[in-house]
Amino acid sequence: MTPRERLLADIRRLADELPCVGIADGRLKVGVHEARLAGLELEPDGRPGPEGDAAMAEACSKASTVRTGDGRLALLLELARTDLLPGGVGWLERLRGA
Repeated sequence: MTPRERLLADIRRLADELPCVGIADGRLKVGVHEARLAGLELEPDGRPGPEGDAAMAEACSKASTVRTGDGRLALLLELARTDLLPGGVGWLERLRGA
């Protein structure tokens, strides 16, 4: 296993710890609904976003940065800005079907 493959495996393990995150096709996917259920507060550009999962997902997708109180999610969001996750971040209303 190459160093890059080991790092990607570590990133996947970290993502597996959070119920609001998934990684597919080189893209970090974040479900706003699941993040809220997990008690995570998302703040696009450091400002409180509008109420509602769909509105928050849209606000986060348009923001240049999103703050969160969870260090694991913050790290994954930063890693999504690198070539390790070339697809970037996809903000979804729900990560999994209702």
